[in-house]
Amino acid sequence: MKDLKNKILDIQIFNRRFLRDDFIRHAGITMAGTQLAGVINLLFHLLMVRILDVVDYGVLNSLVVFTVFFGQLTAAIQPALAKFFAEELARGKIALAAATAKRAGRDLGLVVAVHLPACLPPAFLQGAQKFTPLAFLNVTYALVKLLVGVGLVLVGAGVAGALSGYFFGPFLMLLAGVWLIRRYFHRRPASPEIASPAMGPIYRYVVPTLLALLSFAVLTNVDITLVKAFFSPQDAGYYSVAQMVGKIILFLPAAVAVVVFPKAASLKAMNSSAIHLFHRGLKLAALLSGSATAVCWLLPETVLRILTGKTDPEIISLVGLFALAMSFYSLLWLEIFYNLSVGATRFIKFLLLAAAGQVTAICIYHPDLRTVLILLNIFGCLSFLGTFFLTPGSFRLPLHNPLPDGEGAGGGGGAGS
Repeated sequence: MKDLKNKILDIQIFNRRFLRDDFIRHAGITMAGTQLAGVINLLFHLLMVRILDVVDYGVLNSLVVFTVFFGQLTAAIQPALAKFFAEELARGKIALAAATAKRAGRDLGLVVAVHLPACLPPAFLQGAQKFTPLAFLNVTYALVKLLVGVGLVLVGAGVAGALSGYFFGPFLMLLAGVWLIRRYFHRRPASPEIASPAMGPIYRYVVPTLLALLSFAVLTNVDITLVKAFFSPQDAGYYSVAQMVGKIILFLPAAVAVVVFPKAASLKAMNSSAIHLFHRGLKLAALLSGSATAVCWLLPETVLRILTGKTDPEIISLVGLFALAMSFYSLLWLEIFYNLSVGATRFIKFLLLAAAGQVTAICIYHPDLRTVLILLNIFGCLSFLGTFFLTPGSFRLPLHNPLPDGEGAGGGGGAGS
C-alpha cells in the first residue's frame, strides 16, 4: 500500500514538473495559436477549393507560390531581428532592445509600405518569448486573409479577390503588433535611452538567413511551378489539391521551431549549450509530422474527403507521397532555425546545392506526377540528413540541461504567458 502511495506521489510530481517546463508550456501555447491560425488558413483553402474549379484553384496555388518567394526578404529579416532581441533581452539590455525596435521600424518602413515593417512585431515578440501575443498576431493575420479573400471571391472577384487577403493581413498585423511592443516597453522602462543603435550586424545576418529560407522555399514550393509548366492544367490542379494536404503536415510542427529559436539564441548569448533544445524539438516535430503522415498513408481517401471534398483517384495516389516528403521538410525547418539561432551557417551551401539538384532532377525527368513526388522525397530526406550532420553538436547527447528553460529572454518563465 505504501509503495502504491509513493508511486502516485511520483506521478503527481512528474506532472507538476511537466506543466512547469517552459519548453513544453511555450510550445503548447504557440502550437495552440499556430494550429488555430492553421485551421483558419485551412478553412480559407477549403472554401477556395470548393468555390473555384480545379483549374482556377491550380492558378491560385501557383500565384500563392509567387507570393511565397516575394516574401522571402520579410521572412529573412524577421529571424535576424528575433535573434538580436532574444540575445539582448537575455543579457538584460532593455534600452538597447527598445532603441533597436524603433530604429528597425523606421528603416523597414522606408523600404516597403507594409510587408517589411509587419515582420518587426512578430520578430520582437518571438525574441522576447512572448508566445501568447505572438499567437494572437498569427491568428489575426489568418482571420483577415479568410474574411477578405473569401468575401471578395463570393462577390465575383475570382482569383484576384482570393489573393487580396494576403495583402490586407500584414497591415492589421503591423497595427496590432506596434501596440503590443509599446505595451511591453511601457511596463519595462529603460534608462538611459540609446539614440542610435548599430544595425549593421543585424542586417548583415539577413544574408545567410535569406539564402537558407530561399533554399527551403525552392525545395518546398518550386515543384508546383514546374508541374504547372510540364503537365496539363488538370494534372496541375490534382497536384495542387494533394499539395494542400502535404502543406498541413509541413507546418504542423512549425510552432516547435518558433519556441526553439529564441530559447537557443538566449542560451548562446550566455555561452551555454542549446543542443538539448534541438534534440527535444526534433523529437516533438517528428512525433507530430510522423503521426499525421501515417494517417495520410492509411486513410488517404478519408483525409481528402474531409479536407477537400475531392476524391479523384489521381489525387488519392499522391497524398501519401506528399505527406512523407513534407515530413522530411518539417524536420528540416526546425534544423534551419536552430542553426540560425546559434549562428551556424555551414549548412546553407549544402541546402543551396540540394535546391538546385531538386529543380534540375524534376526538369530532366518527370514522366508522371508520382515521379515528381518521389524526387521530392529523395531530396527531402537528403536535405534533412545533410543538415543534421552539419548542425554543431548534433551527435552530442547532453546529460542535463545547461540552463533551465525558464532563464531565457524576457526575464523568466512567465515570458510567454
